[in-house]
Order: sequence, then structure tokens, then C-alpha cells
Amino acid sequence: MEFCISIYGDTLEKFLSPCIYSIRDIYKKEIINVCYYKVSKDLISKIQRKCDNVFFYEFGEELDLKDKITRIGQKPNLWKDLFKKSSEKNILFLDVDMLLIKNVDEFFNYEFDIGFTYAENYNYPINTGVLLVKKNNNSNWFFDKWNIVAEEILGSDKRVLSAQKEYGAIDQASLCHIMNTKKYSGCIYNKKCLFWGFNCFNLNNFFSGPITSETFLVHYKSGWHSILFDNTGFTKKRPEETSLEMYNYFKDIEKKAKEFFDN
Repeated sequence: MEFCISIYGDTLEKFLSPCIYSIRDIYKKEIINVCYYKVSKDLISKIQRKCDNVFFYEFGEELDLKDKITRIGQKPNLWKDLFKKSSEKNILFLDVDMLLIKNVDEFFNYEFDIGFTYAENYNYPINTGVLLVKKNNNSNWFFDKWNIVAEEILGSDKRVLSAQKEYGAIDQASLCHIMNTKKYSGCIYNKKCLFWGFNCFNLNNFFSGPITSETFLVHYKSGWHSILFDNTGFTKKRPEETSLEMYNYFKDIEKKAKEFFDN
């Protein structure tokens, strides 16, 4: 197993140590690759001092960090770079604002080249905060194609607006375009690559609800960021009565990560 994380900009730095700590707490020696853009060198040095299995790769292209739409649209490019650098057969890609809760090996027993997460009864059909990848010729084709489609969308204002409206982000729209289906659960085959849709409740829980025995990964999407770090308090979408467990869980891992990396 190998892990790949992308992080762009110092506004997300507070997630990096907890994310890496949550992985190392379960997978002690597995390689963790981090593709970064404009992240503190001091933070990178602090993590490398404690972890000889974490490798950092600086993204070489310019990104406009203030333009969230374009920045997220570049994720296929960042993840393609990480895919090319990875050496293990099984790879878990994840956004930096996520925490690993449990061992995910069992999900790689399913037959697929690319595993993704879908959300039932939600505004958008899928969320690309997580990808499960088996490294082979098919997944290599996918990362090249994913990047090409994302760049094509970014080149058209009309397609960007459509991608945002229908899928929530360019990277998600690009993946849906490649799969070319309205069915997102289970096995999907497009003649070039075998996909498998896993429920977000298991592998990408961003619903601000309880952490259950079926929760393997939690995702603190952008609405969480000010709650966690700016003390703005809970919100209508993330009320205290349903979100407190996820909040406390993050704060506990954040504290443990700080103690680990600071000592």
C-alpha cells in the first residue's frame, strides 16, 4: 500500500500533520507521497525529521491559489504526477483535509483499476477527495485522460460553469465524463478502465455525522475549516448536535500529531 496526498497553499497546512499522523497510526511503514505547492519548508522539515517514509514533491507549475475553481481543476495534474512517482501496486489518494480512521486493505479486494466514492441523495453524485488505484496500464491511461479532460474543461468558461453546477468541481466533472454513466455504485466499465463506486459513508464521510464502525475515512471539507481553526462555531449545515463527534475526533488527532512532530 502507498499513500498520496496533495496540498496547495499554506491555508491547508494545519491539516497536513494530522492527516499524515492518522495514516502512520495505522500503516506504520508504508510510503506516503506528498505533492505540495507553497507549503512551509519548516513544516516539511519537521515531518521529515520524524518520518523517513514520507516524501515531498514540489509541484512545478504556477497555481493561482485565490482562484479556487482553477486550483481544484488542477488536482488531476497533481495526482497524475504522484501516480507516476508511485511504486506500489495499491495506492490510496486523498485530499489533505481528511483523516484515516481504519485499515482500508479490504477495499482493494474488489476488482477495479480505479475506485472512487459516490454520494447518495446529495447535491453532486461523486466526491473525488479519495481515489483507490491499482497501478497498471489501465490506471495509467486514466490519469493521463483525467488530466486532459480537466484541462479541456478549464479552457472553456461555459464548460467550467456547467461542471460547477452539475458536479461541484472540475475534477469531479472530468471523472464523470470519463465514466460516462449515471450509475455510480459498484462496477463501471468504459472499455479502457474498470471503475468501482464505493459509498462515501464508508470511504469519504463528509456528512458531519457520527463516526461509526463502517467509517474508514472522514473528510473535513471546506465548510469545516473555519469551524476547526477560526473558532467560528458550528453552522446550519454542520450543527453541533450532529457534528461534535467529528469535531472532537479531529481535535484529538491534531493534538496527538502536534505532540508527535514537535518532540
